[in-house]
Amino acid sequence: MPLAALREVMRPLPAETLPDMPPFLIGVARIRGEPVPVADAGALLGEGGAPAFTRYVSLRSGGGAVALAVESVLGVREIAPDAFGRLPRLLRGAGRDVVSAIGSLDSDLLNLLELGRTVTGRMRGVLAPEAPR
Repeated sequence: MPLAALREVMRPLPAETLPDMPPFLIGVARIRGEPVPVADAGALLGEGGAPAFTRYVSLRSGGGAVALAVESVLGVREIAPDAFGRLPRLLRGAGRDVVSAIGSLDSDLLNLLELGRTVTGRMRGVLAPEAPR
């Protein structure tokens, strides 16, 4: 994901659930004094199971801030854009909402995640401002 979208990485904070939340949404946490929706990153990526979250990754999104609950953060690193290439033709249908490019760094495979697009698309209704009553 673009480094510019990253606000901070932190230990998980308590998140309060709300009625009728989408299944990928854990709840709302107070981060730096503001209520922020917390999404299960694994659920957004199509993973199942009961993860053990150890970090929140706080991001800026078009609709405000959002935090992704993740099992771990191995590091934050700037990677040159030329390290990535287009998805191979066979993979273009798989995960197209999430992975926009693929590359490698040393012996590691890298997937360029478009989580901003994924989070915004799936959370559009959650993050959309409500009309005044």
